[in-house]
Amino acid sequence: PDLCSVKFVPIIARLVYKTPISATTWASALAAFTGTALLSSDGLALNVGDGWSILAALASAVFILRLEVASAATAGYAKSLNAVTLLVVCALCATWFTGIGISRAEDAMQMAAEFGAFFGQEWWSLLFLGVICTGLCNWAQTVGQRSIPAGQAAIVYATDPLWAAFFSWLALGETLGPRGWAGAVLIFTAAISTQIIALRVPEALVEGDTSLEEML
Repeated sequence: PDLCSVKFVPIIARLVYKTPISATTWASALAAFTGTALLSSDGLALNVGDGWSILAALASAVFILRLEVASAATAGYAKSLNAVTLLVVCALCATWFTGIGISRAEDAMQMAAEFGAFFGQEWWSLLFLGVICTGLCNWAQTVGQRSIPAGQAAIVYATDPLWAAFFSWLALGETLGPRGWAGAVLIFTAAISTQIIALRVPEALVEGDTSLEEML
């Protein structure tokens, strides 16, 4: 999803929410997008899953934008906001799962057996994904976006493929080709540069809603 969400965020913010987007953020988003495209296509062909990833990226971009507003409006209640978010996700996933179960009612016994076997073997993976990767990370995102504009946050989230590449090398021994390394450098540069600029330049000026003369 990060392939497009980093680009969708400034586009949606500008077109839908009329949020001023600085040239710096546009440049960083483009660099991160290009880097992720290079990293993701390093020796791989496009498939149907990529289409689903684009749709997921669109949903992720809207979530990042809405979370910026919601986290600021509910400052001090990050845990509650995170709990509500996860409950909604659980309810939607349960509805989807139930629908699949109903559509495959004739295979209900087989599905139950497969699920039981999977849970018995991979319970620790499900626990890690649920508690650490979902609960803890979503809470950290909720806290962080109280003070970080959505455009900058999206660029930081674009480093996800870097971590994926690192852990795939660590756990599976996978390596990057020339395009992958070029993409990794672009993503890292975009993420670091946008944060350095954000630290050195007043936030209002970075986001483009205040002129230099007004700041001075």
